[in-house]
Amino acid sequence: MPRETLLALASGAPSVNHMEQMALDMGALLTWWDPSLSSFSDRLRRPGFLDRMRGGGEVLFEVHGERADVLARKSRSDTVRGWGAFSAVPRTCDFEKRLYLLTPFAMDEHFAVREWAWLALRDLVVADPVVGIRTLTRCAQQTGDARLVRFAVEGSRPRSVWGAHVPLLKSQPELGEELLSHAARVESRYVGVAVGNWVNDAARTRPDWVRDVTAHWEAQGVGGPSVLRRARRSLAGSPSARHP
Repeated sequence: MPRETLLALASGAPSVNHMEQMALDMGALLTWWDPSLSSFSDRLRRPGFLDRMRGGGEVLFEVHGERADVLARKSRSDTVRGWGAFSAVPRTCDFEKRLYLLTPFAMDEHFAVREWAWLALRDLVVADPVVGIRTLTRCAQQTGDARLVRFAVEGSRPRSVWGAHVPLLKSQPELGEELLSHAARVESRYVGVAVGNWVNDAARTRPDWVRDVTAHWEAQGVGGPSVLRRARRSLAGSPSARHP
């Protein structure tokens, strides 16, 4: 990573991709954002990428309390705004309240902040997937914003690249069918990719359900070819499985 890029990121410049965020000295960024927090900088130099992001949220909440998320949202740095999302984790374990706090981050202009928003909700989904999927389904159905629908889908995936798995949704993916059927009807590739990935997650443990639900969608003209292809890509015998 060029030194100039790292210096710019540590001075609040938005990141272009996750690789830039991974290379960023978050301790230096914290000190730039608020010099009075320099004594906390080493907590943001932990080995794990997500640990550093969560650490930023913890520091912001410890110092600024319930003002942490509002203060972070004012920063031009997407990483600082991501800390703001994670500041909701130590603030509350109430699903509805945390969802409310994370909504502005789920609608952020920067893709990474939107990722941090659902990751900051993920522990509550894992702890109580029934409440989680029910609440996220209602959230998706009540909004016309594709970013919030995507947030609901990503936050409830049975398997997650970044977050913990949800065993119940791996064994009973039908619990997410109402959410997915709604999301699959949203005319947005951004949402469609997430829907396809959710269903594909379930293919490893419930290929029968994946075949049934995608056949039903196909018969109804729901989702479109790209969503169905992504959803079925891990099924034995599918073209995507043979040619990933």
